[in-house]
Amino acid sequence: MADHNFTTIIAVVGRPNAGKSTLINTLLGQKIVTTSRRPQTTRHRIQAIHTKDNYQFVFIDTPGINHSGRTALLRQLNKTARSALSDSDLILFMFDGLTWDAIEDTILKYIPGNTIPCLAIINKIDRYRRQKNRTLEFMRDTGRRYDFKEIIPLSGRRPADINYLEKILRKYAVSKEFMFSEEQITDQCMRFYTSELIREQIFRRFNQELPYSAAVVIENYEELQGETRIKATIHVEQETHKRIIIGSRGQGIKEIGKQVRAILRKETGTHIDIRLWVKVSQSWSTNPKLLRTFGYHAW
Repeated sequence: MADHNFTTIIAVVGRPNAGKSTLINTLLGQKIVTTSRRPQTTRHRIQAIHTKDNYQFVFIDTPGINHSGRTALLRQLNKTARSALSDSDLILFMFDGLTWDAIEDTILKYIPGNTIPCLAIINKIDRYRRQKNRTLEFMRDTGRRYDFKEIIPLSGRRPADINYLEKILRKYAVSKEFMFSEEQITDQCMRFYTSELIREQIFRRFNQELPYSAAVVIENYEELQGETRIKATIHVEQETHKRIIIGSRGQGIKEIGKQVRAILRKETGTHIDIRLWVKVSQSWSTNPKLLRTFGYHAW
């Protein structure tokens, strides 16, 4: 390790489904945060840690800011995202392609002036490879709206683009000692990681059939010699949602368990005994007390 180290806390913000989690997973070279085609799959402030040479980047993957804030859950998610901005050394403002509307205007209001450098990341740029003029005009318009230090078009799934981004991030690195060990890749425990895996599989399997009102609580996580035992409850708001997850003859919840079991077996190298239950907790997403019980705290 070099004598002089750099550690930078980087908040990644943007509209739901802008590709924030995918970008961080690609930078780290492995899956740390939940992704799916549906927006709002990230609900917690997740720190992912990328250490290379004498640089350590601590990414705060925030929930996508939603300008409506109609429920207690959405308001809590917005509060979590805003908190991440004030704690960071650098902000990555991610765009879902060439899109700027009311959501981006709302996010811009939360950025703390010019006190923290902010880079504009125009993600999914590969969609516009034949629209060069439109892309250039969007970049010019973006620069007029805010004093971004740099405007970077890229594809979060393309390794060459990620390498280029990493070089740019080093320009804004802060000279200070590492916050985490060089081997550590997240500050989240396996209990949390498991709950996120379960929730991701719910969204991937049921897609549009199930709204976002599904929370996962790990009731028990026990690591034994060669075996990991997990008991988890999936909380939904309606009886119909419960039936959707359980599925015909229990096939839905069995498939969720199967997918999570396979991922965790690979991650831990142990036999996975996972047991899932589904419970109706009416209107939990609008109940502040239940939100706290399910782990949706403000930072």
